[in-house]
Amino acid sequence: MKKLFKMYIAFIFVILIMTLVKFDVYAEFFESGQVVNSHKIWNIKFNSSVQFDKFTPNYIKVVDSSGISKKVTLEISSDKKSIKVIPDSNGYTPGEKYTLKITKGLKNESNKDLKKEFSMDFYIEQGINNGAYSINNLRNRGLVVQDGDWIYYSNLNDNGYIYKMRKDSSIKQLVYRGTGGASNLSIVNDYIYFVEDDPEVEEDAERICRVRKDGTGKIEIIYNNISVANHMQVYEDDIYYSDRFGLYKGSINGGVPKRLLDKVENNSDEVLFTVKDGWIYFWGSNYITGKRTGIYKINTDGSGKQCIVKNYSTENLYVDNVNIDDGYIYYLDTIGRAYKIDFYGKDLQMIGSLDDASNINVFDGYIYYSSGESVYKMKADGSEKDLITDEANINYPYINIVDGQLWYYNSYEELSKVSLKDKGNTESLEEGKTFYIKNINNPSSKIINYASSDMNNDGIKENIILTGDYENHNYTNLKLLVQDSINGEIINYSSLINAVCEDTGNTISLGDFNNDKIDDIKLDLLTNMQRGMHSTYIYSFIDKELKKIFDEGMIPSTGKDFEYELLNNANIKIYDGVNGYYLVDLSKDDAEHYNYLKDVGIEPGLTTYYEGEDSDGDGALELHRNMYLVGISYSDFLCSVKTIYKFNSNTGRWEYKDFVVESEFYPYENLKESNSNKQEDSTEFVDKSAVQDLVEEEGYIYYIKNYWTNTGENSYYLSGSSLYKTSKDLKENRVIAQNPYSKIQMDDGWIYYISMYGVNLHRVKLDGSSDTNLSRYIVKSFSIFGEWIYFCDNMSGIYKMKKDGSDLTQLSFDKGEEIAVYEDWIYYINSKDWTLYRMKVDGTSRESLGENITHGLGVNKDGLYYYVRHREGSSLYRMNLDGTGSKPISDYVIGKYAVYGGFIYFINMNDNAIYRVKVDGTELVKLNDETAVDIIGVSGDLIYYISRDKMDNQHTYRIKKDGGVSQLVD
Repeated sequence: MKKLFKMYIAFIFVILIMTLVKFDVYAEFFESGQVVNSHKIWNIKFNSSVQFDKFTPNYIKVVDSSGISKKVTLEISSDKKSIKVIPDSNGYTPGEKYTLKITKGLKNESNKDLKKEFSMDFYIEQGINNGAYSINNLRNRGLVVQDGDWIYYSNLNDNGYIYKMRKDSSIKQLVYRGTGGASNLSIVNDYIYFVEDDPEVEEDAERICRVRKDGTGKIEIIYNNISVANHMQVYEDDIYYSDRFGLYKGSINGGVPKRLLDKVENNSDEVLFTVKDGWIYFWGSNYITGKRTGIYKINTDGSGKQCIVKNYSTENLYVDNVNIDDGYIYYLDTIGRAYKIDFYGKDLQMIGSLDDASNINVFDGYIYYSSGESVYKMKADGSEKDLITDEANINYPYINIVDGQLWYYNSYEELSKVSLKDKGNTESLEEGKTFYIKNINNPSSKIINYASSDMNNDGIKENIILTGDYENHNYTNLKLLVQDSINGEIINYSSLINAVCEDTGNTISLGDFNNDKIDDIKLDLLTNMQRGMHSTYIYSFIDKELKKIFDEGMIPSTGKDFEYELLNNANIKIYDGVNGYYLVDLSKDDAEHYNYLKDVGIEPGLTTYYEGEDSDGDGALELHRNMYLVGISYSDFLCSVKTIYKFNSNTGRWEYKDFVVESEFYPYENLKESNSNKQEDSTEFVDKSAVQDLVEEEGYIYYIKNYWTNTGENSYYLSGSSLYKTSKDLKENRVIAQNPYSKIQMDDGWIYYISMYGVNLHRVKLDGSSDTNLSRYIVKSFSIFGEWIYFCDNMSGIYKMKKDGSDLTQLSFDKGEEIAVYEDWIYYINSKDWTLYRMKVDGTSRESLGENITHGLGVNKDGLYYYVRHREGSSLYRMNLDGTGSKPISDYVIGKYAVYGGFIYFINMNDNAIYRVKVDGTELVKLNDETAVDIIGVSGDLIYYISRDKMDNQHTYRIKKDGGVSQLVD
């Protein structure tokens, strides 16, 4: 009966919906909040035919975050049930938020009004707008494509196999070794799509394939046994390709393609095409007669065929040289003359002769073309012809343009590039002066502030320029740019998403926060002049890229908000819960004012500002967060509170260090506790995960406990393990993950561990949720540094990947046994010769440190730690980070160890007691007489260890670092 009732309710619901929408125009809903490319076309569907006239743009609009309408074109489908919303040729602004709106007033052909308005927000992805990709690369075989920091390319110097490299041309890596030259490269999600020879077909045939960007997994065949040559393009979620038999459209996941065309003009025409902005532009030649066709366009569904250029005007069409750019179609004839015509078939012009041009690539108002060993450019009107390079390879005349760079093969058969990015004005920088860089900011952008510093350590200062769009005494659409001060080229830039500021009071200050000996850029933006409110951002220039390393969302939770209370003895107590407290004495104030404060209360003021200061003398600036404690009326200044943070370049995070209180009008007293252990906690926590099996975070410790099962007399096997989360007061103790193996590491709210089963790398949130397998590799050892996980699998090499498991990169073919990372070096035991090696985190500068070691590798600021195995057991050694100064720590045979606060804590296997020794091997101390079998780690003033009477009955204990009575933990 319940099932019948549900079916009845569903039937009634469907009838009700049909009744409600019968006479209404119904807009198909999209998911709000999508991030899309700058030329995204929205296709709005309706449930009945729509009236489409000159008033329609009043009811279908795209507005930016300021409510200003964006110029768009509306196109209605042949059945009048859908409307495309197409941006202009410049596209949307990267990083901007837009809203698609459909409002009342829109009618269907039955003159019924749209009763329910529709609104959808969408965001434009970051990146260089028009400079990111030239669609005309596909007419040049599509050999180069970019994804983030990586360039993927068909290496014609190595059989056309697919390689990738950093966009600065470093770290070249093989991604896919195919059956022939790969062409028409496109990247969608995690895949590279391309065309290559089909090895399963003897005759001349190709196939469309895809492989993962990281090169893992097998090749996937999307469409095979087709004569596609290099006539293939991925557009949105579809693949378009053509052969001698027509033009096809299919899913990027494969399946049965749909034939959109079977000819251009004649039955034997070969079809060539380009897809852009919802249209397919196509042309061809007759492979029997040799005659060329005209140029046409159709919708991507195959409808609406229109002729743009008639066949008599394209009699000598050079079919591989038809390009599209900025509202025009450009084409070349067989004798080198260049033409252009608009999308509506009007204004056909002969631009001029390009001599013996073999390939053209039209981009951003310029025609780039290859001729012999030279590559030229000239304006689209035929003027300003310039030589770009005379070192091109005549056998590989293809021109690909990606991210404002022109890529070509040089005479040495190497892939080379030339920058095409616009150059700014280097002669005079002045606040309030217009500073426009095409494809980066807007023509109305003005200079807010500027500075100069040697940002790339080449001995020459670069210009640092903050620009924005000026309107009503405010700046919006803020951009931070680094400019070459000699040639004016914009080296890199970053958009400040949703940031605004007043037209005065905005500053740029320089200083080294991340200790790389290069100035970082601190921006202080005045956001509210009346209340003196600021927003602060810090950018670091790393590998020729601006990377934001600070905004207020990056403040660590510890110490973020100090606490305060107004005491009855006329004191204000201010404390952070970690380092003691301050007392500000208001007793000398008049009683009336003090009683007033008791009535209205006190709180931090709205004004917050940040200063950089090297208070610890290590050469890197700390960040001081300054706030005022005031009466609620904001007119009663009581004191200032300065919270201090330090940037950790290893983790890429800010760490809370301290807080300071100052008062100009009232006496104050510093009652902070002097506790060396607490200072030690903050300085040593950052690297102790590399040398012990315990991590801590905000009053909790996290550690692994193993379980053993007895299988007979003195015979046991490891039957499982658990990852525990335990409060330091021992009131809470629970399991957050099962079957972890060996060392764990913590980063940014996640615990990373190797699973005992399958030996795969996992991560789990601190509350035990979202346990995720990050790698399909059999991970032996791993280490986290910055945004990367470095690991070895003891089979095929040493790798790195992002902390979410993406962007897998092989750094070395060495077989790593254990790995540890500190600063910008990877240290590892190479199981080929059981020798300690190191290399840079980018895979360069590989060298042997000449020390034969077996296991137990750890690293921190004091050096490298490792075991050397001998007949009696294993001894612990230490060496300097550069490989010098190797020496044993102790003559004892040592079990597990932990390094913390300049000391090594270890188990002496002779008496199974816990000892402590300085990292230089001095001041050896025995801490207890109790039997211990395993050191887990050290946290604060406590040592955590394992003790047992037999293998299947072991527990975790802790004692103070200076010895004393042990305490049961679990």
